[in-house]
Amino acid sequence: MHRYPSRAVVIFTLAILLVGRHPPAHAQEATPVPTVVGAITIEETRFGLANILPAAPALISSYRIAMPPGTQLAIDPEPGFGAYRVASGTVTVALDEEITLTRDGVPGEMVPGGEEVQLAPSEGFMWMPESAGEVRNDGTEPVVLLVVVIVPEAGLPDVEMGFATPAP
Repeated sequence: MHRYPSRAVVIFTLAILLVGRHPPAHAQEATPVPTVVGAITIEETRFGLANILPAAPALISSYRIAMPPGTQLAIDPEPGFGAYRVASGTVTVALDEEITLTRDGVPGEMVPGGEEVQLAPSEGFMWMPESAGEVRNDGTEPVVLLVVVIVPEAGLPDVEMGFATPAP
């Protein structure tokens, strides 16, 4: 039996993704201060304002992607939205559309479509719907990405997506 998340979990996840967003044109905020509750530390990463989100109902998934050196993740245009954060290593990102970067937990830097950018731990970006591109590990150390993806129910693939593959 497969249990689906409750409505409260979905709403909570969306609230985490959307609360505190601001348009990239605003002045850059200071690095968010971690919240400490007892022995627990909570660090926020803001990805920026997403002007386009998939239509409801939508599946919200979280991934931890481990990329050995010399691998790449290429994605064709699809209706999903992704928020990517580098947990370890250095990753090269090249998307066909403009990329909103997050550095030190704060969004704001824009990279034109077609240009490559390297991101280090605690940095991230938004992968907007219908944008193609790739994420590569050109380095000698493994890369770990933490990803939250929102895909409209109508856009769910029929088969599981293959991720990291050796670069040619």
